[in-house]
Amino acid sequence: MEQTKENLRVLKTKKRLKESVVELLKQGDASLINVRSICEFAKINRTTFYNHYQDKESLLKEMILDTVDASCDFLKAFLEKRNRGLAMTRMLQYYRDNDGFFKTLMKTDYADSFIKLMIHTLWEKNCLWSKDANVSLSSYEYYRIVFKVTGVIYIILQWLEDDKQISLSTMSSYILSFLSGKTTKMYPSVDLIKKR
Repeated sequence: MEQTKENLRVLKTKKRLKESVVELLKQGDASLINVRSICEFAKINRTTFYNHYQDKESLLKEMILDTVDASCDFLKAFLEKRNRGLAMTRMLQYYRDNDGFFKTLMKTDYADSFIKLMIHTLWEKNCLWSKDANVSLSSYEYYRIVFKVTGVIYIILQWLEDDKQISLSTMSSYILSFLSGKTTKMYPSVDLIKKR
């Protein structure tokens, strides 16, 4: 029971630090953000910060990796052709629920690192998820992943910046049709509970 309380305390502290980074990123240049400003905004002392992170870069890297990991979970289901409409809708909901960080991230110097990490991670995972693990995927497959990842990231970003004027389920259907090259009627989407 004591370990559960400790884990919850760690999760809450990390969440406050991450929320502080998002708010500070919204205010200006990412290069001006430092451990002191993050801690002041989060109302957490620096010792606590250093108990969890080595520096600002390690915190930002964890935030980017969180987004990459969540995306890959949804994309794995998508690649395995397990209810693609649901997988895409859930991924869009994740980005909608975390739009403050994602939209801000894409306006910083970290956007390029995020995209490259997404491509690299998906490439590695696609090789692992391939039906025949002994077959290496071709350069054609690699560039197809580059094309799809960058396209989907920027479609999601534009949708969020347009203040999600198109419903989550409709946007999911659009993206699926763009990825497949088929009309949206081929991919019925799934309505999820709206963000509160």
